[in-house]
Amino acid sequence: MKRRDFMLAAGTAAGALMLPRMSFGAEGTIDWYTSSDQNVLDFWTNVVKPKFEAANPGLTLNPVDGGDGAGVAAIGDRALAALASGADPQADIFEGFDTRVTVDGIAKGLYVDFEQAGLSNYSKINPLAFDTPTNLPYRGSAGSFGL
Repeated sequence: MKRRDFMLAAGTAAGALMLPRMSFGAEGTIDWYTSSDQNVLDFWTNVVKPKFEAANPGLTLNPVDGGDGAGVAAIGDRALAALASGADPQADIFEGFDTRVTVDGIAKGLYVDFEQAGLSNYSKINPLAFDTPTNLPYRGSAGSFGL
């Protein structure tokens, strides 16, 4: 087995083992899931998180490696089931994720429709960057994220 394949498998397994022990939906915590590379998670953990928390006392940003696209899709499905039962979906942001993957997630209100959200600078975004109104472009290599 190549070292890269081993590291990917080991990292995915370690991440999966950590998920059940995590505290989801905690008051004042924003759970941010990614299916992107480690460098994106490191950027959010080491740069965005400390600055966000310093600017927003009482709020905690919880960057979580959701694994690959299928891992984040499973989290989206879990969140949709929780929403249907009236429970906390326990997920706030999906980075690098196509919100259409969660069947009926858009129609059932799991994701924010940014066209309707009243964001002050929404009109300044190049319209060619949009694929669906529930995703926002925020970096060139990922395309978008959903809330």
